[in-house]
Amino acid sequence: MITQQKEKANEASLTDGQNRRSDIDWLRVGVVFMLFPYHTARVFETLEPFYIKNSETSEPCNWFIIIASPWSMPLLFFLAGAASWYALSFRTAGRYFQERLQRLLLPFLVALLLVVPPQAYFARLTRHTFSGNIIDFYPVYFQSYSLTKADYDGTIFTFAHLWFVFFLFIFSLMALPLFAFLKSEKGRGLISGLAGSMAGPVIFGLVPGLLLAASVAPDFLGKPALVYLVLFVVGFAFQGDERFRQVLNRSGYLTLALGLACSPVALLLFQYRQENGFPPGKLGFGLAYNLGSWFLLCAVLAFGSRYLNFSNPILKYVNRAAYPVYILHQTVIVMVAYFVVTWDLNVLLKYLVVLGFSIAISLGLYELVISRVGLFKVLFGMKAGKRTT
Repeated sequence: MITQQKEKANEASLTDGQNRRSDIDWLRVGVVFMLFPYHTARVFETLEPFYIKNSETSEPCNWFIIIASPWSMPLLFFLAGAASWYALSFRTAGRYFQERLQRLLLPFLVALLLVVPPQAYFARLTRHTFSGNIIDFYPVYFQSYSLTKADYDGTIFTFAHLWFVFFLFIFSLMALPLFAFLKSEKGRGLISGLAGSMAGPVIFGLVPGLLLAASVAPDFLGKPALVYLVLFVVGFAFQGDERFRQVLNRSGYLTLALGLACSPVALLLFQYRQENGFPPGKLGFGLAYNLGSWFLLCAVLAFGSRYLNFSNPILKYVNRAAYPVYILHQTVIVMVAYFVVTWDLNVLLKYLVVLGFSIAISLGLYELVISRVGLFKVLFGMKAGKRTT
């Protein structure tokens, strides 16, 4: 009981306006809400399959996907690792594990049964591979699955966008012993040693090397799981010494330039790989893509630390809403797009309609249902306490 009271007191001191890393919060909610235009663009781009596709495509949507993909989800894993550092500052390892069960595993399982199937259902309807109501669709949907690839046409059962929540839960459990060590005196000494004169080489050499090595590992659920695990651990470790943040802040324009320089190279090598299917296109693409991804991520962190280190009521509201909205957003986009793609409008108007309605519906469900009902708050990974304004 005393330990729990101490943890609550520490949590209060670390989450007040003076001590909380507001830049981390801004960046996290920024990426989550950027997924609305990102996944809406999936309806209109030509790069990859998606549950719903408009008959007329859009080259700007292609470029938006190309620009946002390398750094957006990697940034979320880095920030999740950073948040774990602060969480373990006022939680024991046991409480951290318990919180991961409540905040990640429970919402994942609930959403896997209630939120994900409608995406596949509407995909099958639009492809005329299923007819009937969604209740009839459930036994059909769960008949086949794959753990090696992502599926966006509804033919097999997958985790859809919940792969991020699943990975984060698994990573949290896998990394917990390492995190506990890094929070110890010896672990902090190790981080401090790396951050001394080595902060620059770590950022510009060691981490990109680790990411490149991790990129050759087989994908899981169609995603580079080991790459994301490395970013999760690096995000945690970088919070252990302020010198990492200082080097990142000084290198914002440099890392931005490096990231932008790598992006067109990665795109050209990606096209080469698609046409030939063998090295050096594959190896070259992996090098250019992971370097570009890391340096763009570093640039976002640098400018976020410089310009977003403040809080206001808007941040407090969207920070609470971000996780439930993440769980809902893609299903809402798919459902709205299913109807809108049949309308007689140009691509831009369709895009804006899908985007606007998806944001409004997702925030409306959060505001009017999830945030006001204790059971829904728990099922969507929120605390069950009274609603605050």
